[in-house]
Amino acid sequence: MESALIQLRRLLVFHTQEIAETEWKALNTLLCLQYCKEGDRLPTSKGDIYFLSDGVILKTQRTTLTRIIKAEELIFVPLQNKAVHFRALTDCSLLLLSRAELYNFIEQFPRAIRIYDSLLDLWYEQTDERLALLELQKGERIARFKELHKAVYPYMSRSDIANYIAVSDEYLRKCM
Repeated sequence: MESALIQLRRLLVFHTQEIAETEWKALNTLLCLQYCKEGDRLPTSKGDIYFLSDGVILKTQRTTLTRIIKAEELIFVPLQNKAVHFRALTDCSLLLLSRAELYNFIEQFPRAIRIYDSLLDLWYEQTDERLALLELQKGERIARFKELHKAVYPYMSRSDIANYIAVSDEYLRKCM
């Protein structure tokens, strides 16, 4: 858990410039270490925040793979149920901050809402990566996908890759 906490603190400092020691100690008491085995769905509740310490998670909305979440990224579970699921592509270790604990933390440290907003903005920026990929021609998508996810794509099924870059399985088979 110690290395996961170091990774999280580095992320917070990078995006917020500072985090007070009292805030950090209070946050540490609220975080819960969780593991998710390859192929399993991440057990989520609305409003939870996960920090993915190790592994890769795939975010699916309805039947469309919408995001590849890599180590040292956050996962914000939406408040509205939009048929969003998170599945472990590889074995994962995560830190969980539940919605209830987040609210308690914000009551204790109101400045944390600005940090939360900053990190939520980062989450949406990272989500836009797939949209930029889909703006490319079909042939360019494959090359760009491999470039962006060279460490991940060997673990992904052809079907998941095709779904993510919005091409048919057959087209992908011919081009890979």
